[in-house]
Amino acid sequence: MKKITKKFFCCLLLLTFLGHAEQPKKMQQKIHKAYMAGINGRSGRHIDWTMPQARSAFFAGKAAHDEILNNHAQITGRPAPSFFPLITDKKAIFRLQDSVSSRIIDSNTGERYIKLYHGTTTQFLKTFQQGAQAIRFDKATKAGLGKGFYVTSSFKEATYYGHDHVRWVAGYKPMIVVIGVRENVLIEGRNFRQHSMSDFFGNSLNEGLYFLRKPEAPTQFIFFSNIAPYLKVFALQDSDGCNIINPQLII
Repeated sequence: MKKITKKFFCCLLLLTFLGHAEQPKKMQQKIHKAYMAGINGRSGRHIDWTMPQARSAFFAGKAAHDEILNNHAQITGRPAPSFFPLITDKKAIFRLQDSVSSRIIDSNTGERYIKLYHGTTTQFLKTFQQGAQAIRFDKATKAGLGKGFYVTSSFKEATYYGHDHVRWVAGYKPMIVVIGVRENVLIEGRNFRQHSMSDFFGNSLNEGLYFLRKPEAPTQFIFFSNIAPYLKVFALQDSDGCNIINPQLII
């Protein structure tokens, strides 16, 4: 009887462990499903709304969807089609200049920059106040595309990621870092689904490529360290787009 009880207990413990091991995977599937619903312009009625990460992912995807349509209209000069096909060719090389329509001008030099955003929290206010030189390419915690610096062309999408980070760091607020990439430099990258193209430190494994992105998330980019000389931090803003500090205080 003792042997049976012990065996039963061991089996129950194993099943419990396996059940807990499956939870993160199921959570990630729900989050991915929510994001894809948003980016494809669906209603989201099949999303698990009781899950905060799924809600954030859906609205981040929805913001990305709007940004894709806006980029298409501004770059081509034509309204975006109701169905927007995503380019899935892994070998296709993309110019950052052709993938993002927004620009920002350096008031001191008059130089034009491609405008992007990084969603984080005020925990890193002093870090980003030091400017682009303080950006690290080896610190990404959710590195779905490997190590690097993750940005998006959608302010709203960055805002949702900022709010998502706040849930894990009590006492801080969402912060959006407005990033510029010099427009007069040829910055190329490619689509990729599963594989990283950077090493553990965020260095590109291909000197000719500066970024990577997933075909299903064309507003998101992961920058490699070789893009560092062409970056500039323009502003640190809250989720309403108001400056947290005077931009002139950014080094």
